[in-house]
Amino acid sequence: MDYRDKADQIYNSGFNCCQGVIGAFAEALHMDFQEVMALASGFGGGMGKSGEVCGAFSGLVMAVSKQYGYFSPAEEPEKKKEIYQIVTDYMERFKAEYAGCITCRALKAYTEEHQNDEKPGPTQPGSYGARPCTAFVRYAAGLAAERFQK
Repeated sequence: MDYRDKADQIYNSGFNCCQGVIGAFAEALHMDFQEVMALASGFGGGMGKSGEVCGAFSGLVMAVSKQYGYFSPAEEPEKKKEIYQIVTDYMERFKAEYAGCITCRALKAYTEEHQNDEKPGPTQPGSYGARPCTAFVRYAAGLAAERFQK
């Protein structure tokens, strides 16, 4: 099972979008799955259902930060620059793929507007309830997976 499928499985079993993404990488990051789920539990719905930063994108940032982040800004200035660039690059790619933004609220509105398009959006019709963000979760996990397969 690849990271996208694993994230999808976690998300569609009832966990939030952020938990789905970061949970898919828990083993690769040498992190306890339950601790990862607890850490990511407040990020769903754009941070506590506030509709702000997409939880799937937050899970992506958590995964790559754990893998490429820094521990000492004074001793590792290049690592700080590197992780910021990685996140910025992923943000631009995510925005290019979906609605030009990374906010949950706008992503869901975009999806509702395009639910009848030939290329359906990530939200199931009538959404906010029933596992609405599967494609966002899969896309974010796929982006993170690029860094884990290098």
